[in-house]
Amino acid sequence: MNYTEIYRKIYASVQNENLSHEEIHRFALRITEAISELFGLTKHHDQQVINAVHEVANQLWNPLNLGGFDIDDKENQPTV
Repeated sequence: MNYTEIYRKIYASVQNENLSHEEIHRFALRITEAISELFGLTKHHDQQVINAVHEVANQLWNPLNLGGFDIDDKENQPTV
């Protein structure tokens, strides 16, 4: 699946939401870019990145955890 196919699939999946074309386009671009960058990192078999992404995805989409995460907490992160 290439970049355009990924974009079109994501765009089509949210097209029925009550969003403007601009909002859907921006949303689809952001997800497509993230997927593209993840692929770039993992195509060289960087197992550490693959494991981290897999762990985060499993936690976020585990039906037992839905509603239990606040992924918009950037301002509340401790400084390093």
